[in-house]
Amino acid sequence: MNESISIALSSIEDIERNEDSVLVKFSRLRNAADKAYRVLDSQNKPIHFSKITQEVNILSKSFNDFTPIAEMNLKNQLVADERFFPIGRSGEWALKKWDNLNNLTIIQAIEKILHLSGKPLKFSEIEAGVKKIRPDAAVNSLKVYLSDTKNFTRVGKNEFALSSWRIQPVKKQTNIIVSESDFIAEVKSVLSKENPIGLPKLITLLNQNIALASSSVRQKLLGLNGLEFSVKQGKKGKTVTCSDVNSITYKNKKRALLRDLVQAEIRAVLFEQPNIPIIKGDLYCKVAKTVDCKRPTFYRYLDDMKDIYQYNENSKFYAVYQHEETVEVIGIDVNKYTTNHAIIELLKRPLAMLTVENVDIALYELGLLFETSLKSYLTKQRVLGQISVNSKDLSKLICMINCVVREGIVTKGHHLNTLREERNDRAHGGVPSSEERHLLFNKAHYIADLFVKYICYFKHLDL
Repeated sequence: MNESISIALSSIEDIERNEDSVLVKFSRLRNAADKAYRVLDSQNKPIHFSKITQEVNILSKSFNDFTPIAEMNLKNQLVADERFFPIGRSGEWALKKWDNLNNLTIIQAIEKILHLSGKPLKFSEIEAGVKKIRPDAAVNSLKVYLSDTKNFTRVGKNEFALSSWRIQPVKKQTNIIVSESDFIAEVKSVLSKENPIGLPKLITLLNQNIALASSSVRQKLLGLNGLEFSVKQGKKGKTVTCSDVNSITYKNKKRALLRDLVQAEIRAVLFEQPNIPIIKGDLYCKVAKTVDCKRPTFYRYLDDMKDIYQYNENSKFYAVYQHEETVEVIGIDVNKYTTNHAIIELLKRPLAMLTVENVDIALYELGLLFETSLKSYLTKQRVLGQISVNSKDLSKLICMINCVVREGIVTKGHHLNTLREERNDRAHGGVPSSEERHLLFNKAHYIADLFVKYICYFKHLDL
């Protein structure tokens, strides 16, 4: 840049320099639409209007005349301004100067890809095609629309076609429900003929009469009273012994209310991404994977949750967990998970760094502790032979998680995969910007507490 121009610009208080760009200071922008334009232009990707509102308010709150702008006020300005356009009905907005984006809904984008192919496509092929038209389309949204929308038909394994093509859909697999009494009767029948018996053989014999996965049979067996599981020296695998087959019963467990299970899973999904809305139909599909409930029941329990905000936008119904962290340091109550002094000392350093400036480092260290605690537990169990652990199970974090879920050690595989994704983001992602740290800080109370819970859990199992 010409030196004279550079000197002149530096003397203007309302101007700021950013590498090779010259910008009007954010505080001097005329209205919310101009501020929204700056946010989108700096991010260089479509953003949901609720997040744009949040960013504008965060960047403006230090100004003397700061007044928070409401979401609907900002949206009305976006609608009236020709510089912006909505991405289908997703609630996300983009700049018209971005020529690579297409104003199609995700459903329309999928239909276009299938029409162009003229034949059924695998999910991976549909995903690749949609990404060219709607780069913002989430993989989970594609799965939901393909599975739950009448426009599409599943015609093969992970293969989809347009319903209008009238191709015969593949038959859905129905879930096999085995009553507690029927399962116990089968176990008694096998053990009355062979007792003791190797656990793998017992599972195989039960599989012949009960159409359940081996992992499900194993979990059900571990939930029975009257069975003794032992490992004989020099032999692999467990042996099952029963002193009296008539004493076999299910262990007494306090049954959780369906309402509590549904609402806990709703929070598990929404707390991971605070301030980011999700379509209520998509939320139901996520919850239903873990908790078996009907749609009307789900919606009734969701409506009872005062900490979850719901709204209607363009005939779409959304739910969002709104949370703005106000403390300087997030506090996690370790004592509700452990009183072991060594574990508490191990957690002291990362928990002390749960501040806006160091939240990414704190979650990175908690992620490492989570992974090493889980691996240490499984390595010890492999030596003891108390559960089935092979070399592949110890090869990477996702395999370790699959192992403890398969063996019935943990039932909330969704929680562990949430921690795995957070661990990978911190270990392999870039250094977060100031704005990204603020967003991370808003969800850190939930993620950090989840890390601490499972670190303590696996550390105690390993003692």
